[in-house]
Amino acid sequence: MNARTETLAEVIDWLGDEADREWERAKDGLSDGYDGFDAYTRAIQHCQDMIVEDEASSGKHTKIALLKHLADTFDERLHKAERAKDRGAGYTYNDGRSDAFGWAATYCRLMLERERRHEGKERDDA
Repeated sequence: MNARTETLAEVIDWLGDEADREWERAKDGLSDGYDGFDAYTRAIQHCQDMIVEDEASSGKHTKIALLKHLADTFDERLHKAERAKDRGAGYTYNDGRSDAFGWAATYCRLMLERERRHEGKERDDA
């Protein structure tokens, strides 16, 4: 398994844990829908699709480029949900989607910063 696929697997694991928590909240009546769960599962599907693409392209993309792409993708989806809320379309549903995509983007950006620090440290050590 290459570093890119490992990174995607790590993101998928985190998203899966978050989706499970959202599912439990919805079942327990702590949220009024499956909005966040839906957003997390869509994010997982995006990552899984990227693993397939990665295997097809023989992993030519760097881990940093991958994390930036994921964070940007989740930010874009967050902004779409926010715009839908501003128009009053399915406010509650899009509120949960905003939370889920916002957290997914934040998680990827934190991983990106960790990776950049690690890469900079390796250069300093050389």
